[in-house]
Amino acid sequence: PPQCTDAPASGQPLPPPPGTLWADDVAESPAFGARHATFLASIGVRAIATVPLVREGRWVASLIASHDAPREWTARERHLLQGI
Repeated sequence: PPQCTDAPASGQPLPPPPGTLWADDVAESPAFGARHATFLASIGVRAIATVPLVREGRWVASLIASHDAPREWTARERHLLQGI
């Protein structure tokens, strides 16, 4: 099964946030290399949006939305996810 080996060890500080990312198709997005696109496809992700959640100026988590087929993220969806 797919594994995530890039996560920090428990108790370690999180790396800086990657910023907001909108990928309509991970297989075509320059944000992902072939290895990551293949991994995402193996877990059923073809479109992905990530939005960093910041508290008191520090990144604490990311909100991730995904879809199992390529799709365009609408302006309404972008506004909704960024407003959380």
